[in-house]
Amino acid sequence: LTTLLYASPVWLKGNMDIFKDFMYKVLFRISGSQFYPPAQLLHVAFGIAPLDLSLETMTTKFLLKGLIQDDDLRAIILQLEEKTDHPFFPQITAVKRFLVFKDSEVGSSDKRRVHSTSLFDQEKKALIYTQNCMLHYMCKQWDSQLLSDIGSLGKFSIDCPPCIKDKIRTQVALDNSLFFRNSHRTDDTNVIDFLHGQGSRFMAFRSKFEGVLDSCIDCGASNDNPEHKLFICSKFHSNHRDDLYKCVGNGYQHFYRLSILFSQDVSDKQCFRNMVNHICSNSKGDDCYVAK
Repeated sequence: LTTLLYASPVWLKGNMDIFKDFMYKVLFRISGSQFYPPAQLLHVAFGIAPLDLSLETMTTKFLLKGLIQDDDLRAIILQLEEKTDHPFFPQITAVKRFLVFKDSEVGSSDKRRVHSTSLFDQEKKALIYTQNCMLHYMCKQWDSQLLSDIGSLGKFSIDCPPCIKDKIRTQVALDNSLFFRNSHRTDDTNVIDFLHGQGSRFMAFRSKFEGVLDSCIDCGASNDNPEHKLFICSKFHSNHRDDLYKCVGNGYQHFYRLSILFSQDVSDKQCFRNMVNHICSNSKGDDCYVAK
């Protein structure tokens, strides 16, 4: 297995699309979702970094070890640094990007500094890393991915305000997953459906495919979607909803999934699960469309 992992910078990078598709299928099956949620949403909800970032992190660690511990491997890596057309050159650039990030006080990877950095000139102590530093680097890259494409976590009908974007910290998602150990599969299915809004219990979603009205079967209001059930529907007013309002913040209900996913407080995530469970346990027609 160790040999297989060390060879992964070659075989995995060359087959990334295949393995990304495989990983999505695994996460989809684990979630128990009825429909297909966005891949990034599943990664954040489960606290599992995307495959391309995990690969870059592992490759960077491997190359740094080679530069420090093995003279023959160090010589090969330094030769590759000059061959911009070599298939392994992007991994060499990734090492430079990490070194610039590690050296920066603000934790950024300036492209000009990356380009001008030479591995040959690096002292041994500069190549030493800690697990926490590497994890922090990977999460910063993941943050940048999400901030540049908020829509990868789901569709929003209005622009995401800066105060909500500031909450995006993927290291929080890695430390505190929304899916708890030994949780019930049906509960997990309901939670993920309320996160991405594509479920048979939401009439607004069903109306797009079945030609039915989008009215809530519990209160009769139009546009029955997760936001309606969580914050508006009169049938489900409870202490759970009051607690959820405190977690999300008044006026930001439309971005509840971001507030919940990136909350540093585990109790906020439990609060969301409690509210979803309350809705699914008390909805009128729940037996008609609960996930099997």
